[in-house]
Amino acid sequence: MLLTLLVPLLALASATENWPQILVGGAVLVIVYALCLIGASIVIGPGRCPTCGTGLRWIQSLIEHLAVLIGAIVILRLQYFRRRTFWSRGIIAAGVVMYVLLQLPWGTAFALQQRLAPAARDAGDITIKFDPAADAAAMAPGRVVPLAGAARAARQLLGGDADAAAAYLHRRARADAEPVTFELPVHIDGVPSDAILIVDRSEIRLLAADGRILYDATNPTDTAGLTIAHGAQASHQTIELPAGIYRQWGESAARLEITYWLTLFKQSTTFSMAATSGDLRTPELGRCQSQLKSDISEINLRCRQQGLGPSCYVVTLVAADGKRDPDSPDCSPNYRPFAALWSAPLTYYGMDLQVHDATEFVQYPIPPSQFAQSHLLVTTYRVGEHFTRSFATPALHLADWNAQPR
Repeated sequence: MLLTLLVPLLALASATENWPQILVGGAVLVIVYALCLIGASIVIGPGRCPTCGTGLRWIQSLIEHLAVLIGAIVILRLQYFRRRTFWSRGIIAAGVVMYVLLQLPWGTAFALQQRLAPAARDAGDITIKFDPAADAAAMAPGRVVPLAGAARAARQLLGGDADAAAAYLHRRARADAEPVTFELPVHIDGVPSDAILIVDRSEIRLLAADGRILYDATNPTDTAGLTIAHGAQASHQTIELPAGIYRQWGESAARLEITYWLTLFKQSTTFSMAATSGDLRTPELGRCQSQLKSDISEINLRCRQQGLGPSCYVVTLVAADGKRDPDSPDCSPNYRPFAALWSAPLTYYGMDLQVHDATEFVQYPIPPSQFAQSHLLVTTYRVGEHFTRSFATPALHLADWNAQPR
């Protein structure tokens, strides 16, 4: 509170004469910040903030807090020792602009995170490669590509996500920017059985036959296009290309180069609790309660933990006779080693575990009659090794991979 709120507020107060000036000055700074954010999002695009939407965002946030503190100390020194109000106000205005524009490069942030991670050598055998023989049924299970529309863009802007809203405006402004999606089959191998592989960021480059770069895009965690991996499995990399690029090169021979920045989560502990009306208290999970929904379609797991909760865990329904429903992972990469500034004292988390389909379109191994005797296995995973992997495809025609306009 002292370092991140009181000292900056004291610096702002020292550069004003009374409460009306503080209120007006604060409102002006908010407007300047919003304009800079929207302008940078439109001009620079999603690359404005390389760490946003990834587990490395905490490094940028920490640097921002330190920069604000240092700026506040400089302003206080100017005001109390030299009475340089004009310079102090200039520093405040420039600081707001730099707060938006100065972002830590992705490579630097990832290198810092690697240095902070525990030493491990579990990722040496992990490979990701293009696999044209992969079964189409393996297409990114559980992955949902968000729809792009005006309503969603408005909600994102109101929620503070100016980058996503700007991307929508770019597509509306240019008819040839509307994305076309297709699925590139890949095979992931070498992931230890007690680990989960998470994609922090992906970079996709489309190259012509002569090596020219036709398209280059980076995607953070939530849009990286590759599902989390557990063990050896076939999957599909979801790729979006602007419609203009696809129309121009979809029928021509081109290569794709994909680079992944990855994190390996290692299994930590496993806990068991009743599937219906369960109550579990542990230092690792906090207090968790389970309840069967009235229509028996899902089991609601709700937990609250003092401080940081687990950033990655898997929940599995297990019957008394040993039958198991498919694993349900919930991984939201956040590699912050301490509680966030301004964070609430309690972390609330949980999931809705699908266990029954009334239409019987989806068949689950455990019937509803066994829910009362079943239990939930909750397995937590800790952050392990950070590393990169890349692969390139041979010359191919994008039109052969079932591209569908969104």
